[in-house]
Amino acid sequence: MRRRTPFVLSFVLLTTGCIVPRSEGFATPQQTVATFQSAYARDDEFLEYDCFAAELKAQGLTQQAWSTARGPLFAPLGLAGRSLLRRNELADNLVAVVGSPPTCVLASLPRRATNGSFVPRPEADLALDYEICGHGLRVKLLAEATLIVPAPDGAAPRAYVLGRSNSLLVLGGGDGAVLHVDVGVPADVATKLVADGAAWLRLERRFKLALPEVIDVGDRPPLRGPPSPPRAHRHATYAKLRPKPGPTAFGVTRIEFTLPIDCPVGASGTVLDAACDEFVWKKLPDREIGGVGAR
Repeated sequence: MRRRTPFVLSFVLLTTGCIVPRSEGFATPQQTVATFQSAYARDDEFLEYDCFAAELKAQGLTQQAWSTARGPLFAPLGLAGRSLLRRNELADNLVAVVGSPPTCVLASLPRRATNGSFVPRPEADLALDYEICGHGLRVKLLAEATLIVPAPDGAAPRAYVLGRSNSLLVLGGGDGAVLHVDVGVPADVATKLVADGAAWLRLERRFKLALPEVIDVGDRPPLRGPPSPPRAHRHATYAKLRPKPGPTAFGVTRIEFTLPIDCPVGASGTVLDAACDEFVWKKLPDREIGGVGAR
């Protein structure tokens, strides 16, 4: 994507049908950036909006606001830069990585220490700097803990971004913890989950965007061997997955899951220090069995 020669630039501008490969997913910072670029190349403003962090949306970034802002935001790149953004993968022009994400998916959750005090959410920002046709583009990402809840009727699972309003991680005296989650589901789904329990639950880490910024990157060369996504680590545990029912309003019932978290085998320190991207809970069988180790 760097402007090597006028010939290369002219060639890219003429190949109007060639855009970046399609990407959909948020498992790593690189995948999230690729997903946003893929959406931008196809003018898919809904997928672009889905790439943004829940924290940013809570501060007032609506779909309509983004549709209005996207044009002025990328205007400083110029016609050539915007054309390149649609046609050449950003990964080829990564010039700097600032910061690093936390090792554990639990790090972004609101939590309470053993003395009862709340622990502020750590800064989990990771910034990736790219160079596009002489301009710099800084992309900041936030790690979001997202609970996946299966639907008893076989419909698509629901995803809930966990934050201060719907979750609390209570650290135990040892190396374990308990996660309390309060979410709203359709009343009929809540009835089935309370009666039968969920077959499984999954807490996964997704990376979402803050608003990109156009910056001055000078003439920094692309990074040699950009960082590859780390191998995902998952820890599975058996638990009772019958939620506690709450109030119902407008067809939506609040349900609360209480989920035990033990430290993955081989991890040092507390559960927050474990290198773990996903925690999975499986429904406890009729006979009592213990935890299942990390994968």
